[in-house]
Amino acid sequence: MSLADYYQRLPSPYEPVRIVVRKENARAFFTPRLAWRNPRMRTKAVRALLMLYHGGRCNYCKREVDNYWDTYRWHFDHLHDLQDYDVSPTTGIRQFRISGNDCANRSLELVFRHGREDVQLLCKDCHYHKNVRTHADRQAYAGAVVRTRDILGL
Repeated sequence: MSLADYYQRLPSPYEPVRIVVRKENARAFFTPRLAWRNPRMRTKAVRALLMLYHGGRCNYCKREVDNYWDTYRWHFDHLHDLQDYDVSPTTGIRQFRISGNDCANRSLELVFRHGREDVQLLCKDCHYHKNVRTHADRQAYAGAVVRTRDILGL
């Protein structure tokens, strides 16, 4: 066996190990990880458990989450847009994103309460289309304000 054959058989350090966590195993897999000190793992566990709480499917197209380990393509979309509402009208909680430091630097109780009551689960496609519609609505509103101002001569 040549040296080139040997190196071809070794796994690349740049290829991540593919971990798959299905819906039926997610609760048992992620619940112990809530107590870990690693904030990245704790956030991953929180996001996976919130996905389970929301039924593991997109709120718009009903697409199912296939791997609870890989949550990159799933979004927790606020029911009340962060640009319009600093504090949630539903819970009275100052809104924050369900990811990264925003999740790691708050108490688990607050994160779970906000994640259960103030957000919906969307796949990346539905999240993109919702944002495009929201942007178009804001542009139309701003255009109407400008036209009204011009008509009134202000």
